Amino acid sequence: MTATFDESRLRHPKERPVFIATVLLNLALIAGALALGLYGGDWLERHPRVAKYADGLRVTAIAAVLAPFVLTFARNRRHAAVRANSVHLSRTQIPEIYEDFERMCATLRLLPPPELYVTEDAIDAPSAAYSALHIDYVVLDVRFLEATLHEVRDVYRFYLARELGRIRLGHTHWLDEFLIAHVIRAPMLGNPLMQMRTYSHDRYAMSLAPDSIRGLAVQASGRHMLKHLDVEAFLAQAREVRGWWARVASLGRDTPRVAYRVQELERAGLLPQGTAIAVPPSGSTPPAVLGSGST
Repeated sequence: MTATFDESRLRHPKERPVFIATVLLNLALIAGALALGLYGGDWLERHPRVAKYADGLRVTAIAAVLAPFVLTFARNRRHAAVRANSVHLSRTQIPEIYEDFERMCATLRLLPPPELYVTEDAIDAPSAAYSALHIDYVVLDVRFLEATLHEVRDVYRFYLARELGRIRLGHTHWLDEFLIAHVIRAPMLGNPLMQMRTYSHDRYAMSLAPDSIRGLAVQASGRHMLKHLDVEAFLAQAREVRGWWARVASLGRDTPRVAYRVQELERAGLLPQGTAIAVPPSGSTPPAVLGSGST
């Protein structure tokens, strides 16, 4: 009998309020663009500094009307592009990764599992999760994979788990993407929501794969230094990052700095404590995935 996996506390507590604020801002942008496009001709003439943005506002108004159709097309086109330029994993295609993925999906009772791909250039991030028509799928970039996969098993498990968290939290749904579409594309406006969601995805990663903190640390060290990285020392360094300037440096990013992600995991009680973290030795037996058959 598989142990029950509790997801009730994995969404970051600030995510929902920030999401609601983002949706309201998105609606305000659409309403403002429509109002100015339809009725704002005289007002724009009296405010030349705003008038220079009139074409952009009209484009936004048109995009708001066409958004449902454009979004549906874009989501299905993206899925087709990933399928055409990636390797679809299965029990016979790179089974080392896929078996871990299947067990995580079983833990989340996510059946059938989403499609899983590895790619060299279909995505920019280390991993991503998306949805198309009746399909969820996860994509791993090969940059953090090695020929000897057991040496980076904890790393790719981190990315698999966080993307499954993205799907479970509804962050890939059509309606979710539609409700925040304009804000996310505006410079900096969508960053607060994207940062809160990153913290939520990390919570899933460390809950599904509690031995996978190197998957987060590698984003600071880079993959070439991963084998030489003292993860405990890095975590201690990340805990000490403080100050106003460090916070300001994060405002323009849609992903929080790695140190803040470490600190958020510690606040949630999900950061490994007092245990040395090392690369698995050659020939070692990988640890079991949480909830993959415990009784």
